[in-house]
Amino acid sequence: MDYQIIAWAMPAAVGVSMLAALLVWLGADKPAGTHGWIIVISALIKLGLVVSLAPGIWRGEVFECRLFLLLPRMAVAFRADALGFLFALIAAFFWVITAVYSLEYMRREKSLSRYWTFLALCMGSTMGIAFAANLFTMFMFYETLTVFTYPLIVHEQSAEAIRAGRKYLFYSLGGGALLMLSLVSTYYLGGRL
Repeated sequence: MDYQIIAWAMPAAVGVSMLAALLVWLGADKPAGTHGWIIVISALIKLGLVVSLAPGIWRGEVFECRLFLLLPRMAVAFRADALGFLFALIAAFFWVITAVYSLEYMRREKSLSRYWTFLALCMGSTMGIAFAANLFTMFMFYETLTVFTYPLIVHEQSAEAIRAGRKYLFYSLGGGALLMLSLVSTYYLGGRL
């Protein structure tokens, strides 16, 4: 297959989860079981997209795909080398298991459309981290993962869950602010990320 076509499997692996989240959110009034199956199917598609990179990775190829340029030499871009592929493969495999497990585990919970929406968004963010070609892309997806994980932490909506969520945001966003300062310093001193 053509290198450029295969390289687009990386943003597609991110996008399939984002599309699934949108479908769940738009169909919030549909039966809760439907939402879960949308997420399971999107997780299986994501795993297939990651696996599609395997033959090239085994041949020693490195796939790259730049989505758009923000500043000179700072792009939102994806890259799959052997290590990034391994991380993405493990994450995609466990997202399938998580989605299937959640079908039964979350069956009696409230606000299932919210749960499934944010689970899908977390799945997409994880793929963005795995395939990040530079520090900015990794930072962007890491911070989206932080924000998208918060509703999963507070899903129960108990006082304890809300406290845990606040603590989570404080530590995660505080660390993210320090990382952003490091990124700005790296870009200023080195001219690229």
